[in-house]
Amino acid sequence: MLFQKPIIAINLKTYQQGLGENAVTIAKAIEEINPNNNAKYTAILCPQAIDIRLVCSQTKIPVFAQHGDAYDFGRNTGCVLIKSLKQAGIKGLIINHNEHKLLLSTIEKTIKLAREEKLYSICCADTVDQAKAISCFNPDYVAVEPPELIGTDISIAKKDPKIIKEIIKKINFINPVVRVLIGAGIKTRKDIDVCIEFGANGVLLASGVVCSKKISDVLFDFFA
Repeated sequence: MLFQKPIIAINLKTYQQGLGENAVTIAKAIEEINPNNNAKYTAILCPQAIDIRLVCSQTKIPVFAQHGDAYDFGRNTGCVLIKSLKQAGIKGLIINHNEHKLLLSTIEKTIKLAREEKLYSICCADTVDQAKAISCFNPDYVAVEPPELIGTDISIAKKDPKIIKEIIKKINFINPVVRVLIGAGIKTRKDIDVCIEFGANGVLLASGVVCSKKISDVLFDFFA
């Protein structure tokens, strides 16, 4: 069963501010701000693989992996297995982020393995055409992130929010049930609200939270 409310997926990437106990602090801050989970948006936290078990053991925030390798048990040195990530406590994973791109065939296989493990998938795409292609593999969410906006202060919501409706229309023409997230440059509650207003099912963001001067203030703005 998919999340009923729009999601804010917070990707901690490899920022120092989101490593180890810092990841736990961020997760606990969200729980303290929204103890009854009645905020407008559902929080998802995406820590580094090595921190997943730590975060899952100390909080109830849904945790997604930043990546998972499409392999089964065996001779796959250095790979992070989706089955292992599930055992660590994840509810889903990001696939094909702009900073960890995959071949289409690998994307399809990864989505399939995630589904077999009853995990949610957030599959990233640089363009609408790529998002349409990925939608054919039936991920739970497709996150459209124009690479030129990643890490900037300019989001689609600021640049031209009407594009969001067109993006969703084109993706849902291919797959009417896939949910669409907007990413890249999302920094403020207003950015998020605009994305939802124009039809998105949530956002995927990173530096807007992790690199902010006062992370707790940003989280309060998002989830209070």
